[in-house]
Amino acid sequence: MNKNNFSKIARTTVVCVCLVGLSTLTFNCGGQKFQSAGVSESSSLGGVTPGVYDKPVSPYALMTGEQQFQSMLNVTGQAMPTPAQVTEYSLRQGALADNDNLAVVSAPLMMGSTSLAGEVCNGLLVKEKALAAAARTFFAPVDFTKTIAANSAQAFSTSAESLAQALYGRSLKVEEQSILSAFYAEFTGQLTAAEAAQTAQTTALYLSLCSGMLATFDSMTY
Repeated sequence: MNKNNFSKIARTTVVCVCLVGLSTLTFNCGGQKFQSAGVSESSSLGGVTPGVYDKPVSPYALMTGEQQFQSMLNVTGQAMPTPAQVTEYSLRQGALADNDNLAVVSAPLMMGSTSLAGEVCNGLLVKEKALAAAARTFFAPVDFTKTIAANSAQAFSTSAESLAQALYGRSLKVEEQSILSAFYAEFTGQLTAAEAAQTAQTTALYLSLCSGMLATFDSMTY
């Protein structure tokens, strides 16, 4: 992902990832085989409390970077990665997991996953924006040629629900809807008047939504 896009993801999505990742939600790209592992109150974004999730104690396993990349492509309906996605994976691979032990989760891993999810979501948005609204899977109610204000908050909620159905195989829970609604309010509330008049911010909003839902702590586990 280029520097500008990564900066945008880092500014708007990491908050969403942290809120969702540190909650007891059940976001999981691998479906609902397990409930959320959660993070203990004594842990931090810098890593998981030693011993809590070490093998063989933990009933959960962490996807390796390669598995995570393939999972991201699968759940967003992208059969083949784009050159940009392959490059992004190569750049972030060193920060991603090389084994299935949850104890290796760290801030660099979360940031690397967020950036990779951003590029995967870039590909998804390019694909969906080229389709007629009725033919889209995820962003049917969104008019990307208009500003955020010219679209509705309901369009955001509907798109989030479509993503949840594809990524997690279920509907969003009430608490998840609340977190995403707060994210929408924060994103739109931080825009300057000049930014709010830019249609590019509509794409930025949905890029952040997709990336935040695709790069959660639970999406790395099975």
